[in-house]
Amino acid sequence: MTPDALAGLQPCVHCGFCLQSCPTYRVSDDEAESPRGRVVLIQALANRRLTANDPALVRHLDQCLGCRACEPACPSGVEYGPAIEAARKLLAAHRPIPRTVRVLHAIIGEPLARRGAFAAARFVRPLARRVRGAGRFGTAMGML
Repeated sequence: MTPDALAGLQPCVHCGFCLQSCPTYRVSDDEAESPRGRVVLIQALANRRLTANDPALVRHLDQCLGCRACEPACPSGVEYGPAIEAARKLLAAHRPIPRTVRVLHAIIGEPLARRGAFAAARFVRPLARRVRGAGRFGTAMGML
């Protein structure tokens, strides 16, 4: 991981202003799913206290949407984007791209398939509110 990517995390004082701007934290209420939780995880990865094949680390970093909504909410000016991108590059070097990710990329990259998927998501949205919660399926439904 490059020092430049980590330098953007240094101003973080773990104040918590980023929490309510993070969609994955709002759905999960899990500190590790918040930007400040991921800052700690990324720093642990960079300092080799965690390895790139640690399942908990991978899960928490994978669930970040990369939307960067936390950056404007941060009073300290933490640059979260470059750090999460660098961490994901490091993780990608240690594992293959999952089939579901390849399928999602194919759907989002094809305009006709994308329109159909978004139409289905709009149809499922009222039902999704009832089943949102913990786990991959519950988190996905909360994101709808």
